[in-house]
Amino acid sequence: LILMGICDWNDAFSAVGAKGKGESVFSTFLYVVAAKAFLPILRTENPEAATRLEQTAKELLANAEAHAFDVDRYLRAFCDGGEVLGKAGNEECSIDILSQAFALFAGADRKRCEIALQTAKKELYDPRHRILKLFSPPFDRGSSPAGYIRGYPPGLRENGGQYTHAALWGAKALLEIGETDTALEILQGANPLLRNLSSVDASLYRSEPYAMCADIYSGQHAGRGGWSFYTGSGAWYYKIFLEDVLGIRLSMGNRILSMYPRISYQAVLRYHGKLTVKVSPHEEDALDGVPVTFPLAIPDGDHTVTARLR
Repeated sequence: LILMGICDWNDAFSAVGAKGKGESVFSTFLYVVAAKAFLPILRTENPEAATRLEQTAKELLANAEAHAFDVDRYLRAFCDGGEVLGKAGNEECSIDILSQAFALFAGADRKRCEIALQTAKKELYDPRHRILKLFSPPFDRGSSPAGYIRGYPPGLRENGGQYTHAALWGAKALLEIGETDTALEILQGANPLLRNLSSVDASLYRSEPYAMCADIYSGQHAGRGGWSFYTGSGAWYYKIFLEDVLGIRLSMGNRILSMYPRISYQAVLRYHGKLTVKVSPHEEDALDGVPVTFPLAIPDGDHTVTARLR
């Protein structure tokens, strides 16, 4: 698999691969995702390199399937000494949302991915505090060589709290397997405005209503926000809500519209004019009342698109 080094996305895993042997299951899936996205471009410029990249991605995915699935979840990492993070029954870090979400994004076995994401929903989603934990249980008194993540109290930041980037990726994956209600709860829980609707809410959250937090803690300080004005997850929130919830996907310089909505709604987009979008189970795919198929080009000016709920 892909080597961990002194960290991957979770830079608090600073000791997992510090000796050069530890491997990251998440980075392996991320490599496959990136390779698949880049292949169409590379094929036009360097077909031989594209063939090598495609073969490498296939081998990595096959290796992950062969060695990184454990009963009902994908593992998180293999440490230098052979210890495993993300394994069922671990005292610390028995499941991590990143591996479950990116296994799906990478095109891993669909049945396994659905099982893994259902396990993640059960073990990582806290409906009372509306958070999706990065992993669970947090590092506390165990002996696994994870790194400086042990410097955080259990439930804070990467150590078992909600890390908003990862929570949003988890919500996106849950949407893709049809767990729409849970995914929407996670998205609403990440929304800083909805965390400050009352004085009671605000006194718990303790962060701004107009800036998304990098973290929302679990454990002793469950529900408290942290590291606002720090995260890029606001952009991911917008992208996931627009494309995966509302189902609005634009391409070719925002001229081509595809619709794959998950909820019923009505909205107005400023889109080379005013575009009114209506979605419900009873609507038909149409542009200004004329039946269409997606994707389609939207002409300039004011128009109405209707779409059937997928």
